[in-house]
Amino acid sequence: MNPGAARRKRHPAQVVDTAFRALRGSAPSVVDGRANRLTAAVSTRLLGRRFRLRVAERMMRDKA
Repeated sequence: MNPGAARRKRHPAQVVDTAFRALRGSAPSVVDGRANRLTAAVSTRLLGRRFRLRVAERMMRDKA
């Protein structure tokens, strides 16, 4: 297993391709990238909603 593989950034064209495939399909949402899908699946199943909201709020707050 390549330790740097999870840190590779997806190219914009790959993200756009994922978005267009999702639009052609019937999925209500899509998460691009293997690591992002894993993070989304684990966080939605294991972490409480309030905790996720607090983390999201902290991430979105202006750092200034």
